[in-house]
Amino acid sequence: MAPNVTAPPATTSTGSRGTFSSRCGAQNHRDSDNVVNAPGKLNGAEHTHDYFGNTIASALHNSDAELNAASTTCTNGDKSAYQVPNLRQLGTTEQFDLNKLGGALDGNVGKILDPVSLTIQWRGNPVSKVTPLPLDLRMQVGDAKAAVEKGPANLVAKWTCQGFTNRITQQYPECPGGFGLTRIFDFPSCWDGKNLDSADHRSQVVFPDPATGACPSGTVTIPQLRMTAVYNVPPGRSYALDGFPAEHHNPQNDHSVLIVIMPGTLAQTAANCINFGRTC
Repeated sequence: MAPNVTAPPATTSTGSRGTFSSRCGAQNHRDSDNVVNAPGKLNGAEHTHDYFGNTIASALHNSDAELNAASTTCTNGDKSAYQVPNLRQLGTTEQFDLNKLGGALDGNVGKILDPVSLTIQWRGNPVSKVTPLPLDLRMQVGDAKAAVEKGPANLVAKWTCQGFTNRITQQYPECPGGFGLTRIFDFPSCWDGKNLDSADHRSQVVFPDPATGACPSGTVTIPQLRMTAVYNVPPGRSYALDGFPAEHHNPQNDHSVLIVIMPGTLAQTAANCINFGRTC
């Protein structure tokens, strides 16, 4: 596939070019809940997710108070809950999920593939400084039902291979040997300044203008999350994304959910790093 990634808008003198990263290690738990879209409902996702950072985020543990009091796997104290659906190796089974909701009972079968690396990086804006991330902000990117039920309005799936990030596809790539399969999740970064959530879990934070990088009038520019997960997979099209049964493991349904919990001065520290052009 030829390079197809458009260069981002150039950062101006009023922009913010730094980055802030959270190192959160391997996934700390997995379940088939949908912590943001279906709180209180077990197996609300009908497929399995990996969670990074916050150690208790789930359908039954989703209140702001619970999540703020929880522990985290992130080394800097970031208690945010980062969630992505599992990948599975085709042609295999895994006893853990054989008879479980979210697993084989919902059509998701195979050995779960853990990422070999996960990068959680907050970035700036090309034309403005960023405001610290608000505590308890919830948002999602992508759509678990984009391929069949809901259509492509919120489809933002990004698949590629290590070393080929200038080539993005919405299909499953077959990566050359030694180049890990890569999933990229770019979150919106223009907050309405008031709401920590909304009925669709999207309206309160929208994407900036792709041509200029500017946030719409009336919104507040916050750091943009780019989360990158890399996997070692067997050669060929040997893997599939967990999903709702009716969606048939379509790669276009890749998605991620985030609950921002940066306690104390961490959100301000992140914003300072980004605004002053540092790498933290």
